[in-house]
Amino acid sequence: MRPWVAVLVGLGSVAGAWPVAAQSDPQALFEQAFGKRRNRAVQTIALPTTLDGREVGIVDAEVSPSSLRLARGPLADALAQVLEPSLLKTLRESGESPWITAQALAELGVEARYSAQRIAVDLVVPLRLRRVQVVGLGHRGADDARQESGEVLPAPWSVLANWRWTMSGQSGEGQTVRRSQLFGEAAVRLGDWVFETNGSVATSGAGGTQRYATRAVRDWPDAALRLSLGDVAGAARPGVPAVAVAGVRLAHSYGLTPGFNSQSQPAQALELPRGASVDIVVNGFVVRTLRLGPGVYNLRDIPVFSGANDVLVRAL
Repeated sequence: MRPWVAVLVGLGSVAGAWPVAAQSDPQALFEQAFGKRRNRAVQTIALPTTLDGREVGIVDAEVSPSSLRLARGPLADALAQVLEPSLLKTLRESGESPWITAQALAELGVEARYSAQRIAVDLVVPLRLRRVQVVGLGHRGADDARQESGEVLPAPWSVLANWRWTMSGQSGEGQTVRRSQLFGEAAVRLGDWVFETNGSVATSGAGGTQRYATRAVRDWPDAALRLSLGDVAGAARPGVPAVAVAGVRLAHSYGLTPGFNSQSQPAQALELPRGASVDIVVNGFVVRTLRLGPGVYNLRDIPVFSGANDVLVRAL
C-alpha cells in the first residue's frame, strides 16, 4: 500500500470512531437529553407547597433562575384556614395578574422559598399574620340551624348543677371527730334571666344545712352590664372574704365582653409557633388533651363554675 493511502485510511478510521466515543461519554448524553430544559428561561410546573413542615396543597408556579411566581387563586385556597381574613382578601384581590411574585408575597409578610432539590415551595407565615382560632373545650353545642354568622345561639332554657362532697377529720385528746359535707350549686336560665343558688348539707357531724346565696341575674353583654337581684356579694377588704347580702346590684362586668374591656385582663390568646399538645387540667386531673397545629388560639370557652374549679391550660 502506498504511504499516502495508509494515511487516508488512518484518518478515516479516527473520524469514524469519534461519534462512538462522543456518544459513550455520560456527560455528553446528559447534555443532549436535558440541556435544552436547563437552558429554558421559565418553567411552568405544579409544585407541592408546604407550611410548618406539612403540605398544604399543590400550587401552579413559574420558576426561572432569578424569580418565582405563584398562582394567586390556588395559593389563597391553600392558606384559607391560616391567614388573617384581611390579608387573605388582599392576596386574592390585589393586582390584575393571576400570578403573584415571591417579592410581592414578601411585601405582604409571607416568605416563599423554592427548593430545587425537593422541587417544592416552602412558605413561612409569621404568627401575627395568622387567623386567631377559637377553641371550645367541652362547651355545650347547638344545632347547626341555630347558628348565625358563626355564633352559637343559646337554647330557650337550660339547667346546670355542680355537686362536690368533702370529708375532714380531727383528732385530739383521744377523740377523733369526722365531718363530711355535700356542697351544691345550681342554675336555671330562662330567656335572658338566670336564677342561681348554692349551699351545703352536712352528711355527718355538726353543720346542718346552709344556704350561701340565691339570686336572679340579667346581663347586657354589649354594654358589659350585670344586674343582680337577691343575695349579692358586697365589697371586701384584701384578705377578708366577701359576704353575700340581700339587695340589688347593677355594675359593669367587663368579662361579659372581652373585646369591650378597657381594664387589664389575663391573656386570652395562646401562641404556638410549632404547635403543641395542650392538656386541660381541672382540679389536678387531665380532662381533655388537644393536638393543635401552629397558630394563634383564643381560649375563651372554658366552662367552669367560678370559685369551684381550678383550671390549668398546659401546652407541651
